[in-house]
Amino acid sequence: MNYANIGANKQIRLINNENRSTKGYNMNAKTNQKQATYSAITVALSNAQVDFTNEISLKEFLAKESNSEAILKEAKGILFAGFRNDLIATSDEFKSTKVDNDALLSSYCSGLISNWSKKDSRLNGDVKFQFKNKGIRAGSGDAQVKELRKLLKQTSGTEFEAEVKESLDKRLSEIKVSKVQVIQINADLLPENLRHLVK
Repeated sequence: MNYANIGANKQIRLINNENRSTKGYNMNAKTNQKQATYSAITVALSNAQVDFTNEISLKEFLAKESNSEAILKEAKGILFAGFRNDLIATSDEFKSTKVDNDALLSSYCSGLISNWSKKDSRLNGDVKFQFKNKGIRAGSGDAQVKELRKLLKQTSGTEFEAEVKESLDKRLSEIKVSKVQVIQINADLLPENLRHLVK
């Protein structure tokens, strides 16, 4: 399917959904990607004549819908057309690398739908998004941390696991402390009543 051929009426609805909710809207302003994704999904759901409320997540809702593929394909097409017609805010780099490349833009639109259907509370059942493996990348560039993580996997379930875990936590703490920024403040440039706050 050539997403660039999506009808102009769908693109206008995409932008108009945001215009209605924004007082004093600047007609030259572009829709941000989060709002564009939400609008594209709600337009696609509306066109499919299904009632979606944020009481459950979009993922759960679509699992029950027989035409879920068509709904997601239409939402992706609306986003694709929005980018192609310069209705959605993007960086200059994005415009020069992705907008004219069908494969990259299509993949990007799929990623937006996947991302915002998890993070946007209007689409995820009104749940605050939390990363599953928060902090897993901490110390990932440190050679000692890499080796300690390998050793932790190897000693999992043994008597040495706690000792290795303790060493790993200690090393991660050392890395965290070494990354603390030291802020230097010139107390002479501050008002006299605030100078005592400078350490």
